[in-house]
Amino acid sequence: MNRGIPHLFFMEKLGFYKTNRTSYALLTLFKKSNLYRQKQNLSFG
Repeated sequence: MNRGIPHLFFMEKLGFYKTNRTSYALLTLFKKSNLYRQKQNLSFG
C-alpha cells in the first residue's frame, strides 16, 4: 500500500479549497461593488 497517495490527495483537496475560497471571496466582493454601483446610479438618476 502506498502511503504517498492519500497525502497527495489531501494536499490537492486543500489547494482546491484555498483557491475555491479565494475565488468565492472575489466573487462576493464583485457582487457587493456591483450592487453598490447600482444603488449609486439609482440615487443620482
